[in-house]
Amino acid sequence: MKERSSIAVIGLSVHTAPVEMREKLAIPEAQWSRAIGELCNLNHIEEAAVLSTCNRMEIYVVALSWHRGIREVMEWMSKTSGIPVSELREHLFMLRDSDATRHLFEVSAGLDSLVLGEGQILAQVKQVVRVGQDSGGLGKNIDRLFKDAITAGKRVRSETNISSGAVSVSSAAVELALMKLPKAHFLSARMLVIGAGKMGKLVIKHLSSKGCKRIVVVNRSAEKVEAIREELKDVEIITSLSMR
Repeated sequence: MKERSSIAVIGLSVHTAPVEMREKLAIPEAQWSRAIGELCNLNHIEEAAVLSTCNRMEIYVVALSWHRGIREVMEWMSKTSGIPVSELREHLFMLRDSDATRHLFEVSAGLDSLVLGEGQILAQVKQVVRVGQDSGGLGKNIDRLFKDAITAGKRVRSETNISSGAVSVSSAAVELALMKLPKAHFLSARMLVIGAGKMGKLVIKHLSSKGCKRIVVVNRSAEKVEAIREELKDVEIITSLSMR
């Protein structure tokens, strides 16, 4: 009897794997289309989508055979990351059909994030749809799954209070730092931010929104710091170059 196809998700996240492993498996957005094409060329994979962020790397597929499809995806992940399948298996989670659907809805709603309710993940889920449609690998089943998850994520944010307070790792870090700082020194304090990448830039923006206008940024190059300085002209940003 012919085996029924399944929607499946296989991946790892901040909850299941150390940062070193997540970094090896991470797929830059510019390579999502290539990855989707390679996955769809596997013998038992009909549709595919890739959701890769700093906190998770998840592959959603329509598998013509659950066992064979999962094995092929695991072997592909091992090949692209250089991590043996036996080591990967210890940190991967695998969900099927309704469980896979529920998981994506929770991800989109911010319920599976490091900071509950963080908003960046919904934009990243939307980007998966855009890239997948351009690559032609998304397919009608995965496309519908992701669009429904986006709708659910929007409803959760509009109909509940999940987005109140800190809604990202960067904003939570700023809130915690300011809680530790005596109020009398709040506006006069000079803050130190290490790194001027996406997270560093968000931290600087959150600090600025809280009234902190004197910030020292340690980074390996001055270009990114200069770009932030140009964008936030009302903040005094001092550059300190790291020798790493």
